[in-house]
Amino acid sequence: MKNVLIFLIILFLVSCGRQSGKVRGLFEINTTFTDKSVNNASISWSQNDESLHLMSAGGANAAGSFQGGGIGNKAIAANKYFHNTFLTDFGVTWEKNNSASVYLNLLIDTTGDKVADHVLVYDEYVGQVLSFDNTKSFKIVCMPDCVNWHNTYYNINDFPGAKIVNSTIQDGGMPADALTKAMPGVLVILGDSSTTVVLESTLSNFSLQ
Repeated sequence: MKNVLIFLIILFLVSCGRQSGKVRGLFEINTTFTDKSVNNASISWSQNDESLHLMSAGGANAAGSFQGGGIGNKAIAANKYFHNTFLTDFGVTWEKNNSASVYLNLLIDTTGDKVADHVLVYDEYVGQVLSFDNTKSFKIVCMPDCVNWHNTYYNINDFPGAKIVNSTIQDGGMPADALTKAMPGVLVILGDSSTTVVLESTLSNFSLQ
């Protein structure tokens, strides 16, 4: 009976954590982030102040780690707990403590088959705080590619019914194994597939909802 009670308590904590994007209690928030960084880059989580640290080292690498043949270093903090969440229900806040540019990728399914068909890119700031308030907040990557994606902005409501999904994805800037292995649907990123300089950024008061 005691073991059953302990199991039910753990199950409740995990359930509560998944609803908020944070897993507390026995499963702390740092366990919700997977390091999907490519080449000489990394991420780490500070439990004390709920800050996320991303670092991209300098130097070029042999091609092959990215789908598109990039030789750079890309830090990727990935969160899988928003699979099948409506895009309009998702929220994120953070404060950026230095100048290195951090951005958000969301893998979304617009057709209902639970396979990502778009990548939304969000890097708009109001001051130093990330906000969805901008009416045209998102850039978009069309699958498999849109050469002019970076010149077009969309509103979060331009994708009615779209959901965030953990999915394989075809995108030149994604890790090579994301073609065959599902990537978490929420990605916090520093650098890109061509980054060969040292970059570092810390996001404090980090929260996913």
